[in-house]
Amino acid sequence: MALVWALVFALLAAACSSSDTGSDNAPDTAGELASSASESAVAATESVPESTETSLSAGGVEPIRVGVLLDETNMMLSIDRQPGIAFAAAIDRINAAGGILGRPVELLQANTTSRLSTVDAESAAMIEAGVSLIVITCELDFARPAVERAQAAGVLVISPCAPEPAWGEGEVGDLALTMVPTPEQLGASMADHVRSLGHDEVAVLIDRTAPEATAECRGFLRRWSTLGGTTTIEADLNLATADSIAADTDLLEGLDTQAIVLCAFWRLGEPILEGIRANGFTQPIIAGPALDSGQWIPDDVDGGLGDFTMLTLASTWGDDPSPAVIDAFADFLAADGVPPTSGRFVLGSDLAELYRLAVTDAGSTDAEAVADTIRGYSGVDVGSGPISFDGASAPSGRSLRAMRNDGGSLVFEGLVAG
Repeated sequence: MALVWALVFALLAAACSSSDTGSDNAPDTAGELASSASESAVAATESVPESTETSLSAGGVEPIRVGVLLDETNMMLSIDRQPGIAFAAAIDRINAAGGILGRPVELLQANTTSRLSTVDAESAAMIEAGVSLIVITCELDFARPAVERAQAAGVLVISPCAPEPAWGEGEVGDLALTMVPTPEQLGASMADHVRSLGHDEVAVLIDRTAPEATAECRGFLRRWSTLGGTTTIEADLNLATADSIAADTDLLEGLDTQAIVLCAFWRLGEPILEGIRANGFTQPIIAGPALDSGQWIPDDVDGGLGDFTMLTLASTWGDDPSPAVIDAFADFLAADGVPPTSGRFVLGSDLAELYRLAVTDAGSTDAEAVADTIRGYSGVDVGSGPISFDGASAPSGRSLRAMRNDGGSLVFEGLVAG
């Protein structure tokens, strides 16, 4: 029954996405969700095999089973959902090309709803069904029950976007990996880019309500100092202060500088951007990847963004320099009916490609062998660009895209080495 509900949740996610405009909003009421679930359950029970023994491919080859445990409707929706869609679409492409080691990949999907009990129960069902990999939600606090079960059972776990340093340092488990560097590492890349633009003095605005954004600026400031850069202000902002920039005389004075660096999630980032421009500051603004949530677009900012650049993992405007990302973009659109709205989507397609490469190179789906193969990669091309693990369980860096505002659209301007 757990696998039945896994398909039910996957159908629900697709239904929700086709009814919105890519904003990743959940259904308005629990009643709507329950109604959709009951309508989908009949089709699900007809299509999901009752046991793994009857789940051989048409050619009689045992599939490689992969569990997908991501949040598609609740707290982690804006972070988890788009990589999940891209991962499933990439697996379809891999299967169309012959699978991995001549075996098709079968996905067992479940919506975590960011509930520990759901993560625990569904991961147990997936392990019982014989999965070789569990693709896990991007927040360690929610992922932990599945990670612990998988570690005990010898099953590989990879998160598309878990940012905590504990993943890369191996503290989560020797069979647990992530596809992203730490926010501090992304912030260091951001500093290199700002310095390459010729700036040596900046104002730094930090969203203290979001740990990932805070860590991003921590990495920026550490690297900025080694590059000889200076700051006029390092301002900690929250929702109240972001909405009242004009009342903060120290902040206004600090904004009188060459450029403004912003580390913020969209809830705080949007009012900060509006406040900067509303108070007459026209300098370049460079925002880090934390702002790229898929929840806003440049046209949302009253008065216009002006000279604005956001660093992100991939372009969602159809102009990414990587042909593989363009393919992933098209696959996402075909699967979801709307294009991705956050560059984070590419983490899902990259994960599928990394797994394909690692299983092929290891010659096996054995969790330890695949994990060791991944940790041994240096400069392996996963689609969006090369990444290196160099013995760790997280990549040491990633190529970012500098996306520049052009009349309310973001256009690709250049690659930023990671």
